[in-house]
Amino acid sequence: MKNTKNVIILTKEQVDNLLKLKKHGFSRKELKSEDGSYFLENTNTLLIHDLAYMNRNYTEEEFIELVTSIAQKGQLVPITLYRGKVVDGRHRLLALKYLKVDYVKCIKLPNNYTLNDVKEYIMNVEKRRHDNNLQKNCRYYLQYLQEKDKYESLNEFIKVNSLTSNIKKINKIAEILGIETIRIAYNFGKVKIDNKYYSSINSLYTKALDIKKEMSNFNKNKQQAGLEIIEDEKIKNKLEKMLEDIDNIIDAGYKDEIIYIISKKIKGIKND
Repeated sequence: MKNTKNVIILTKEQVDNLLKLKKHGFSRKELKSEDGSYFLENTNTLLIHDLAYMNRNYTEEEFIELVTSIAQKGQLVPITLYRGKVVDGRHRLLALKYLKVDYVKCIKLPNNYTLNDVKEYIMNVEKRRHDNNLQKNCRYYLQYLQEKDKYESLNEFIKVNSLTSNIKKINKIAEILGIETIRIAYNFGKVKIDNKYYSSINSLYTKALDIKKEMSNFNKNKQQAGLEIIEDEKIKNKLEKMLEDIDNIIDAGYKDEIIYIISKKIKGIKND
């Protein structure tokens, strides 16, 4: 298969194998859905808008998977048109052409959208489409924080939006590691802690609980250190500040920097 800006070329053997899976198609009678959620356009007459190429081409594996899915289940997601041209769904359109389906389900953006409006729409759709489960739940949690005044509690938000208890885990992660960790998880789909990446809710949640336990143990050890026996107030104050810095680092999930901070602080004490 070859990728270019305008076309993805499948071999004849690939096409023949995919056509054997074909079970769905549309007739001219189905020009519009009963609920008005989409309308049909001729597959062979639609043009691709230049903005549609803002998003990357599918890999061969991804495209074959898409064609196979449409062959077996039909076109589940309509493509999006702007002023008669495709701005989202060019791979679905090409898949339907390979499957010799004459009509494609479409929705359209308002004609009064500016090109910047269309760009924003395309990027938002693409981002949501490829979000992993961690990102999706982080997005809902950030939405909850923005709309917090509308709900009596997080439980109500979960119930109203038909979400799962994973949102509660995201909330706990935010309490332990900070809201910035949630933003990082949402933007990148993973969080790096102690030179290891966490890309699932459960793994990040477990790590957060481990860090909380470590923080608790550290605080106990700090109390047992007996800072009160240090008579030199200057040294005592610097040691207390050092311990606060360590607390902040653990809270942020960066234990690998603790030794550096300790050595730096102790060196500062010795130099006084």
